[in-house]
Amino acid sequence: EKERLAAIAAAERIRQESLAAAAAAAAEQAAAEARAAVVASSSSSSASSSSEAAAAAQDNAQALAQAAAPAAPAANIPDPTTSDAPTMSASAPAAGSGGDSAGQIAASAAMTKIGFAYVYGADGPSAYDCSGLTTWAWAQAGVSIPRTSAEEANFPEVSLDQLQPGDLVTYYSPVSHVAIYVGNGMVVSAADESLGIIYVPVERGGPNASGHRVPRG
Repeated sequence: EKERLAAIAAAERIRQESLAAAAAAAAEQAAAEARAAVVASSSSSSASSSSEAAAAAQDNAQALAQAAAPAAPAANIPDPTTSDAPTMSASAPAAGSGGDSAGQIAASAAMTKIGFAYVYGADGPSAYDCSGLTTWAWAQAGVSIPRTSAEEANFPEVSLDQLQPGDLVTYYSPVSHVAIYVGNGMVVSAADESLGIIYVPVERGGPNASGHRVPRG
């Protein structure tokens, strides 16, 4: 029983760290947008209007950061079969730079599902398994890909240091898990029933990581 409770606590800690990382990325993105708004405003209006724009932009950044902030850790992991998993859709950070528009769309779509539940065989809208998430994300970019991680592992390989948003990262040997790279060294992974869909560094997605590029067209 002690081991079971320890495993639950560890999973909840990882889940909360994932949500906190996503919230921090969203806040950083909001701050960058606020700075850009100030620069744009100062180049086209008076100092007074620039100050007002800066204040408004800062308010927007704070609101976004607060909306993205994870809830306090729960005593138990939520039931993954329910549809009330926390959603990042209103405040999810954008994918990192690089790649093409299709990869950006797929990566950004996956980011909106951080915090959702994992259910084996599910492909949305309130729960996903690993390849259910990757196929759904790529479908948002108008690209149909195979449904299983083993099939997705057949895509052309790309080294981990050359990953671009939208690339897939498979794990284990033989392959039994897949996540989607979203930039800045991070993947979105529908991990398991305890963790749900998390935002973690590539190396924390599992062992034997291998990058793969989704063919377009």
